[in-house]
Amino acid sequence: MTDVTAPKPPPFSIRLADWRLDRLAIQCIREEVFIRELHIPPGLEWDGRDSSAIHLLAEDSEGQPIGTARMLPEGHIGRMAILPSWRRSGVGSALMEALLEIAAQRHLGSVFLQAQQIVTPFYQGIGFEPEGPVYMEEGIPYQLMARPLDSEPLSETAYREPHYRVDESLELIDRGILGETRDAIPLHSREAFRTACLSLARQARRSIRIFSHDLDASIYDNKSLVNELKRLATRNPDPSIFILLQSNEKVQREGHGVVTLAARLPSKIQIFRPLAESRREPTDSFMLADDIAFVYRKWHTRFDGRVEFYNLSRARELVNAFQELWNESEEDIALRRLSI
Repeated sequence: MTDVTAPKPPPFSIRLADWRLDRLAIQCIREEVFIRELHIPPGLEWDGRDSSAIHLLAEDSEGQPIGTARMLPEGHIGRMAILPSWRRSGVGSALMEALLEIAAQRHLGSVFLQAQQIVTPFYQGIGFEPEGPVYMEEGIPYQLMARPLDSEPLSETAYREPHYRVDESLELIDRGILGETRDAIPLHSREAFRTACLSLARQARRSIRIFSHDLDASIYDNKSLVNELKRLATRNPDPSIFILLQSNEKVQREGHGVVTLAARLPSKIQIFRPLAESRREPTDSFMLADDIAFVYRKWHTRFDGRVEFYNLSRARELVNAFQELWNESEEDIALRRLSI
């Protein structure tokens, strides 16, 4: 008998977002869906109300953003955007149910939204009813819809509160002093990793070593970090920044600020790749500062790890592991040519 069971949708999760910290991820999704795909004018999309709204982020199993939605203080739900490859996977329903759960917890009597007419059946299926006539905005028909909130429990969703407090991690990182702070600080978000790497780069005086799968652009390709690497490289007479890449495909395809800097300072910044016969399947990644402090990521596909501003024994282990691979590597000529 032929198995006609529908394929199980890929795993994802919904979390409460912080506009200050997750702003870039939210904006990227909304720009792709609303501005590029639906041709919504930027002036309408960025209405100045995001800083006061509740935002949710949907993420895939590797922590990559795939969808978002927001709710304003008065219960106005909107800006729901799902990347095309994740539509019809239950992400929209999970985002909506999570917002309804939050609205109920905040004792809002009802919520409302302005739905494009083409998707009103979706909202009717989760309890929203049309209010008033269809109206046009920028050539697109819209329908005002509302849903009263009651005490009935909502169905179980993929929504979860973050198991960490991003603000606490960032505050601890900001107080960290290279060579002095001994407490390990857990990192569980893209923003925390980016902030930790920037903090170490700012305080480094002698060297930076980076071992990475593909030099994750969300962490390393930002103007602030590139400027700090440039400062360190130009103040030292000898090479001071050493980068080991497992894969250069993404960097070649999309470009990278650190690679561009390395091309300008080839005697100070070296980018190597392990020889084919010595390459191992990448799992972890790390950045070392002055060989005494480090940011460590357990899996290069997840934002889970720690930063330590002073741990000589563990840093020495990472230096040895780095040097062992470095000795079995060669300069990445492809990246050098790419930046010329």
